Amino acid sequence: MITLGPTLLLALVIPVPDGMHEVGPGALTLAYPVPGEADVVEVPRFFLDERPVSNAEMLAFVTANPAWQREQVPGTLADERYLAHWAGPLELGDPGLNNRPEQPVTHVSWFAARAYCRSVGKRLPTEREWELAASADERRKDARADPAFQRRILDWYGQTRVSAMPAAGSGAANAWGVRDLHGLVWEWVHDFNATLVTGDDRDRGTGDGAQFCGAGAVGAQDVADYATFMRFAFRSSLGARYTTKNLGFRCAADVYPGASTAATSGGRVAGLALELEDQAGERVTSEAFVHDGPLVVSMFYASCSYACPTLIRDLVAIDRALSPDARARTRYLLVTFDPVVDTPERLSRLMAAHGLSADRWTFARTLDDDRTRELAAALGITYRRLPDGNYNHTSVIHALDRQGNPRAKIEGLKRDASAFVNALQGL
Repeated sequence: MITLGPTLLLALVIPVPDGMHEVGPGALTLAYPVPGEADVVEVPRFFLDERPVSNAEMLAFVTANPAWQREQVPGTLADERYLAHWAGPLELGDPGLNNRPEQPVTHVSWFAARAYCRSVGKRLPTEREWELAASADERRKDARADPAFQRRILDWYGQTRVSAMPAAGSGAANAWGVRDLHGLVWEWVHDFNATLVTGDDRDRGTGDGAQFCGAGAVGAQDVADYATFMRFAFRSSLGARYTTKNLGFRCAADVYPGASTAATSGGRVAGLALELEDQAGERVTSEAFVHDGPLVVSMFYASCSYACPTLIRDLVAIDRALSPDARARTRYLLVTFDPVVDTPERLSRLMAAHGLSADRWTFARTLDDDRTRELAAALGITYRRLPDGNYNHTSVIHALDRQGNPRAKIEGLKRDASAFVNALQGL
């Protein structure tokens, strides 16, 4: 018999933060598994807010953080509808517009939701965490096989809301103690841009691979689970700056915290305060990319065998199409999806293989996976790591002005770049 000493026993007893509940561990059947990945995965235990964040809580956040008030947030971090249902930047106003203090906040972007959670020492839940918590009904931690449970969710999805929303947390608690995962608002998750619901061109035999690298077309695990399909399709349609009248959020936290929770705002590259490590092993910040011309930004990874080499060749072709003056002023930044494997040495070798000069080209990695996800969200790039170490990802090229605002974009590979080149010349 093994006896735990008092010190080890104390280490295993983790207090649940106020307003949160412990969820998991649990087994989650993946709605969209990828080749080589198990259909069922274990989700470690985590803490999840009992209810969505309210208007009153968001108001307190933007009051304390003026950079997130609707008149101050740059367009790269939130669209024009951000907190538009409030009477003013610091005033909730008419309760008929779902802006009573106790109602769930909506019209909030992924960036704003993420910043709020970080400000209180938390984070957004991952998609798998949210789905595990949302699989429970009032009595069972996994009610997904119950047609009545699925029908109840679908009935809510099909409603056209005409009345005011209930207060956040007014619904019945599920078996984890969490409320309103269904029936109130849709909710942001951290990795909303990790699901590729659309098909891969190469899987349909077109051969050009213009949309995705890797096996982007994955079938739903349970074609009868239409409610889950709707959630995944909705998430895959979102951009990180989008806001809608029925999209809110709640926060999660690690049982064993260790990740940084510092809030970020401002910055120069796509509205972000980035810190990168370049191909020379030098730490560079967003300010390093401020100069008298445009910045072309995209994402890739070094071991990609098809899409990323094609992406680089597309960028080289764009550069060659510029006038000598525009070429001299244009800089290129490519950030890897894989900050662990793609070391500065590996990035430097890749640049040399393509004959690219460090005076105008930078290959870089973020300092952690969370920053990689943030940049991809800002650029509207969807990606997901595969079990074999490769990545599913979309290919997007942005032209940014000196303030980091996007001015032109190319989606896909081997596209007609004439309009993009003209935009660069104009910048």
